[in-house]
Amino acid sequence: MEAKYRTGKTSLADVRNAVGVLNDVNEHFSTAAAQAAGLKTRHVYRYALFSASGFTQDAQSYALAHQLSLIDLSAPAFEPILQLAARIANALFDLASDVGVDRFPIGQVRDALRGAFGTLPGQSRADDFESLSSAEAAAKNATTNGGLPIDRLARIAAEAADSDLAMYFAFTATPFIAVLVPDEPVDAAVFFGDAREARRDIRIVFAGEDAANGEWALIAQQGDRPVTLRLATAPGIEPWLLGGAPTTDGDDRTGLLTVSVDGNEVELAFEPIQIESTAPELWRIARTERQNREFAFRPERRSDLDEAAWSWAAIQELMVRLRLEAPVQARIIEIASRNGGIITRGEVYAYAGFPPDRMLKGFTRPTNRIANVLKSKGMLPDDAQMPLQAEYDGAVAATHFVVPREFVLFFDRR
Repeated sequence: MEAKYRTGKTSLADVRNAVGVLNDVNEHFSTAAAQAAGLKTRHVYRYALFSASGFTQDAQSYALAHQLSLIDLSAPAFEPILQLAARIANALFDLASDVGVDRFPIGQVRDALRGAFGTLPGQSRADDFESLSSAEAAAKNATTNGGLPIDRLARIAAEAADSDLAMYFAFTATPFIAVLVPDEPVDAAVFFGDAREARRDIRIVFAGEDAANGEWALIAQQGDRPVTLRLATAPGIEPWLLGGAPTTDGDDRTGLLTVSVDGNEVELAFEPIQIESTAPELWRIARTERQNREFAFRPERRSDLDEAAWSWAAIQELMVRLRLEAPVQARIIEIASRNGGIITRGEVYAYAGFPPDRMLKGFTRPTNRIANVLKSKGMLPDDAQMPLQAEYDGAVAATHFVVPREFVLFFDRR
């Protein structure tokens, strides 16, 4: 993978360079080196080129001819990813300026980032909460030119690794891959973590106010709520990812994207776009025909939670764990949040399906337990409110439950 963050579109020269690197890796395989390392299988490598500002038309045509995947992040839905990249880059350069290094220590920065993400050679996947210590160790042990303070560099790397943003690679029967970016990482984590269904049916819409502004969105269903995954790819690659492939039964076509997450493989099956040509003008028509303004991206209100006790990332982590460990409490918190922060005792019984003679003693215990874990890991201040609190109004039994104000903001998405 390679990424370009520029104001101008990524050009033919960049794609040519990527093709050259790919050919060099695939064609100059050293048999002696492989045998010495005990390797018996030769791998065929693929290349994905990311761009923050799109690709020129000739770059797309060349990539298509050489089976190079292009990942276009210029649509509004991917702006949070670019904002994170810009924030981390600016912090790194500010740090280098503060300490007055003569030459920017690319090797040390790279090792610190890889240590935070748990992707150093021979490193097992780091626990999310250990990214700071992993980054410190990697920065300290960097073998290339150093110079940046290890503690400050590690904190910047940890911020990148601890982000609640998510991406998923999707593979097809074609040589091309796609990147899926979920609107709600919590929903996506639960969706892909459910091993009960190996194949899920999805529908594809063009999410935008018009055919020129937006991106393709994959809409799946998880329980009673939709899961929206936005497709990051260049327009010239769209037909190969969304056009489907002929089946062995005849001329009918089926679309299939395969996502592998933590060993759990999920196939996303969809009705392909039935256009027998990859001409750009026909695919503009396809965008218009499948346009859906309902799913047009709207920026989330994360900024309101920047300084709150319950940060966006902390709420995300709590909800992921609750939906896997205590789904009833997760549902009650969401309903209360969408209801202004409160839910009555009667509503809890109705939504949870509890019999009238059931007591609610201990109902908040799972939420308190997970919140305390987040506090012990430093994701939540010690004085933060519990996520689901019982209110009694002087009675023995709880009359209603409330959630912190931050949860109301979190679920106010649109």
